[in-house]
Amino acid sequence: MFKYWENNRVSMEITKVNYALVVYLAMIEGLSLFVLDILRPYPFDLFVGFIVGFIPSLAVLIAYRLIAHQFPIKINGMDITKLPILFLSALNAVFIELLFVMQSVIPSPGNMPGYSVFGFLSVLIASLVLIFIYNKLDWKISLEVNHRIVKLKNISPYVAVYAGIFEFFILPLMMIFYSLNLFSLINGLVSGFVGGLIGLWVVNKVLVKKSLELF
Repeated sequence: MFKYWENNRVSMEITKVNYALVVYLAMIEGLSLFVLDILRPYPFDLFVGFIVGFIPSLAVLIAYRLIAHQFPIKINGMDITKLPILFLSALNAVFIELLFVMQSVIPSPGNMPGYSVFGFLSVLIASLVLIFIYNKLDWKISLEVNHRIVKLKNISPYVAVYAGIFEFFILPLMMIFYSLNLFSLINGLVSGFVGGLIGLWVVNKVLVKKSLELF
């Protein structure tokens, strides 16, 4: 999983992610739609993305800290034993705000294939912008993999493509459930779980042929 380069530089090579990720993704999606639904009547338009991104991520990351020893996300079979709560929540807040901006600029489609492309492109662009910002920052994510600290000093832009693949499958399901007036929390949980399952299956198939390196 780890490759060593000059000056003690380490490359973390990802070839497979386990399906526990889908459960946590579904939780974030469900809580995000629920928080967004609560905020609709209030004048928070200018920074609603920050709120929708921060609160659900914070709640799920706290839950992960409590149950990671029993239900961990795994990379190549190795447990992610700890994730930074506040820093990742703040990054997700910026990401969702960027995502909402992208979705307000990209023409909205009127059919399911269009929603897939819309979801993929908006997440791809928002992720690329966030990755560019992150790689310029002095603050970096430190996480534990099998109780070993790994600092992500540079994130590959290919991460944006994988993130877009998830939304390619999740967003059309959300729109179907919205048309059925499904409760927002259930909508996010189900669409996040089902779409996430399909998305991670595709991502893992791609990772087998082309691994992802995070430095």
